[in-house]
Amino acid sequence: MVYEDEAWQEFLEQIIRLVARHGYKYFSLSKYPLEKKSFKCDATDKKLTTKYRAEATSMQRYRGKKKGFCAYYYLRWKEYIVILKTPGQVPPGIIQDDAFFSIAKHSLKIRISAFITVEIFERDGKISAKLADETYWELKNKLFYVANSAQKARNPQQLIEAFKKLNGLPCWRGILQQKSRLKRYCLSLAKKRGLKLHSNDLHFRILRHANKKMAN
Repeated sequence: MVYEDEAWQEFLEQIIRLVARHGYKYFSLSKYPLEKKSFKCDATDKKLTTKYRAEATSMQRYRGKKKGFCAYYYLRWKEYIVILKTPGQVPPGIIQDDAFFSIAKHSLKIRISAFITVEIFERDGKISAKLADETYWELKNKLFYVANSAQKARNPQQLIEAFKKLNGLPCWRGILQQKSRLKRYCLSLAKKRGLKLHSNDLHFRILRHANKKMAN
């Protein structure tokens, strides 16, 4: 399945769903060389889909599973290619020469924009997504400088507006936990700078719906 450029949340949501609900516990991640004008995305999509029989029907996948064979699922968003795989033996006729990793041991990172990288991971048997550490610390650093500017203005509004931008991020459990930590951080920054900021001033979404502006 190939996703449109603006459909990054749907792309990540599908990966999470396939891993969590359908047992695709292994992944192979690679990138298309889109900078090469001679590179043909459609042809490579077709080649890899055929190679791993990723267009198999649900019944074909079920029958293969009953025989102890694994199944593959192909996804692409922009230059990112993700091939997911269930446990089991490689079916006859398929040459698996790509490296696959267990999501239980290796997180899957996708760079959404120059500033945002999302990490899909498994913890305590549950699948979720969070901001990569480098993204989280960059956001925290930005909030620090915004708080300094708000202190000079003697008004917390800049900090409130900066925090509101986090509502452009998806509402997966891992990201919600990070938003909560950033909220506490903002309150701490305001207190140290003598700014009147209350918990109710910092709202963030907890329900999922498409909002892609954050990644632009």
